[in-house]
Amino acid sequence: QSTWGGLILYFKMASLRSVNATAPYWGHATSNIDWCEENYVVCHSFAQPFWWCLVGIAEFFNTLSNFWGIVLGLWGLRQSLKDKAEFRISLCYFACTFVFCGSLTFHATLLYHFQLLDEMPMIYGTLFCHYMIYNDRRSPMFSGIVISVIGILIFIVMYLTRESPLPLQIAYGFLVCTLIIRSVSRYQLTRYKAAKKYMWYALYTYGAGFACWLMDRHACDYVSPFYFHAWWHVLTATGCYFWMQAATFFRAEAQGNNAEVVMHFWGMWPYVRIKRTQRKKMK
Repeated sequence: QSTWGGLILYFKMASLRSVNATAPYWGHATSNIDWCEENYVVCHSFAQPFWWCLVGIAEFFNTLSNFWGIVLGLWGLRQSLKDKAEFRISLCYFACTFVFCGSLTFHATLLYHFQLLDEMPMIYGTLFCHYMIYNDRRSPMFSGIVISVIGILIFIVMYLTRESPLPLQIAYGFLVCTLIIRSVSRYQLTRYKAAKKYMWYALYTYGAGFACWLMDRHACDYVSPFYFHAWWHVLTATGCYFWMQAATFFRAEAQGNNAEVVMHFWGMWPYVRIKRTQRKKMK
């Protein structure tokens, strides 16, 4: 009992220590945006007992929440490689993984170069999603050039206006809105009920995540105990995963193939794979 009492007393005393007593592990923040979660509070209060704080984390919950997106991306990538899926499908799963890895490093450090590692994958990842449901009217090389040029132009604008997060928010918002419009148009044409269901799941979860982002950004004084930006990570990762399942159906239809849902983890988690059909070669 004395040991447990000593631990409880230690935690209580540690939590009361001034956050400013220790300099930020990664130095002062250089990012052009800071979120509602207080910086270095968790790891400065409990640095010694918990091994995960040994390296110093600026925004603990905003950092930790990225692991869900990394897990979903890696699992989808593994399944797509196992099924020998089309390159663009694996590319989107990889992009999802990379986005949340970049977000993890940004929220852990609040440094500007890691902020770019978060924001540029968001732009390119959304462009890859556009490519995912793009019908092959032109060569893949043309699509790759267009994606690269758009991404580079957005990066240049972001870098030239690096004191403000507004260019990223405008560019990302435009790409997401146009992706939703394109996805809904494909939703109206698909014959797969499961595709429509997963598209609704994606819209609901991503929309809920965006609501969390807005509250964290504009109502911090009222919602700071709820870590809404961390929920933004969890919900958008889930929404992106369900969008990928619907988009795989769309891609199968564009190729003239069939798709099927394979349930994993005791029938609780879906993964959509394309069943290739043999088609006659066009002369």
